[in-house]
Amino acid sequence: MHNEEPAALIFEDEDNTDIPVRRGFPRIAWLVILAMVGFVTYMQNGGRGEPHPLEDEESAPQDIIMLLQSRYLVGAASLWQDQDKLTAHKLYEQAAPLNQGTIEQRLKFAIVAEELAGAEEALSVLSDINDRVETSGFELNNQQLELRDALTALMTDYAAEEWTAPTVTPHQRQLIKDQLGWFGDLALAPKQGANEAARSAIIRSAQQTAIALLGSAGLFCLFLMVGIMVLVLFTAAYVTGSVQSAIHCGHSNHAGIYPETFAFWLLLFFVLTQSASYLVQDDRYRTLAMAAAMFGSLFALAWPRLRGIPWRQIRSDIGWTAGKRPLAEPAIGVGSYIMTIPFLFVGFLASVILMFVTGLVEPVGGGGDEFSPTSLPSHPIVSTVATADWFMVFQLYLVAAIGAPVVEETMFRGVMYRHLRECSHRWGFLLSFLFSALINSFIFAVIHPQGLVAVPALMAIAFGLTLAREWRGTLIPSMIAHGIHNGLLLTVLLLAIGN
Repeated sequence: MHNEEPAALIFEDEDNTDIPVRRGFPRIAWLVILAMVGFVTYMQNGGRGEPHPLEDEESAPQDIIMLLQSRYLVGAASLWQDQDKLTAHKLYEQAAPLNQGTIEQRLKFAIVAEELAGAEEALSVLSDINDRVETSGFELNNQQLELRDALTALMTDYAAEEWTAPTVTPHQRQLIKDQLGWFGDLALAPKQGANEAARSAIIRSAQQTAIALLGSAGLFCLFLMVGIMVLVLFTAAYVTGSVQSAIHCGHSNHAGIYPETFAFWLLLFFVLTQSASYLVQDDRYRTLAMAAAMFGSLFALAWPRLRGIPWRQIRSDIGWTAGKRPLAEPAIGVGSYIMTIPFLFVGFLASVILMFVTGLVEPVGGGGDEFSPTSLPSHPIVSTVATADWFMVFQLYLVAAIGAPVVEETMFRGVMYRHLRECSHRWGFLLSFLFSALINSFIFAVIHPQGLVAVPALMAIAFGLTLAREWRGTLIPSMIAHGIHNGLLLTVLLLAIGN
């Protein structure tokens, strides 16, 4: 992109001559930023010691992820069983990574094994659990012992084609239902069982999950193909000079104030969100309180004003403008999201590779035994979605599709990116853009709660949003693109869970 004169709301060079030079204290600000980023990253990756404020304490994210994966496998098998009798066995091979983690997680896998590969395979899984427990010296508690024995009795009956499971006591049946939820319902409703109504309801929920996930995968592939074409056209337009940068650098007298602003925002955001979590103990309103805290953190924008920068200049510097084509900017935001998908695809592949290289699925909290809970990259909001009513769903959309895009785009693509571009503009446009986009995207990624393995994917999203900011100047397109991304993910999650 070639620099061009910015939108009308951006000050001309001569306007800045009357504004006193205020270089600020960027070095001190960066020390604060790095300290806060390190602290937040530590808290997000095992140092918190308690659930995230947006996490449902009764259902951990890893349990919901396993539920979705299992329902997808069972649902896909039921959808295609008439077309391909080997489908269930092929899907069972894909399910192998689920056989790890806590005793409860492994017992759930045994139920999936029965559904996809038969009761004999389920008994083999249960036998493997017993062998691992004996080898490791791990001690099962009374409830785990009862649950294991109940499932063993159930699968033994199924292997003998006793579909009413006569050796399983009413107490054991209730234990399976209470402790294993959907998995327990599936275990007690075998394919050859007499309770067709109960089984139909269970399979329908699994099919809904499979359709939602397969549909979203198809939509992603469509967006990816269109996004690649749009990105190629965009690159060609840049090379020919048809597309130019809307950010005018090198004339700011106060760029050093913006790292101070970002540091202040990090501190304010942390204090407000933690306070909201502490003060609002009612889970029904906690997410709403988090949204209020999120929007409240924008009061950090008062800092540059207190430091003497005119509000009009602040708005133009951080992209709080209507843009060059106000009516078109929202539509351009939709196009920007499509153009971000190829970056997201590359980032997703990098995250998958990182998972295999580091052997991810690690014990949560650094547990040393093989029966510690598995830790998969996921957002704490996942566990809240699982039990959300309509009011909670409204709050989740408020946070994910409105609050996060407005606040994060303002501070990352607005305040932070402006500072990085100003301090590196002498390197030439391309180096300055890449440096600023990558640093900005990395900080954005590491402070998110999905875990370090998700950093490449989150950086890829942020890079695409930064490109939109550089191209348009205004934050409207990047906010729209960010909101679409979060909104789509939340919608797919709601559909997959069946909420």
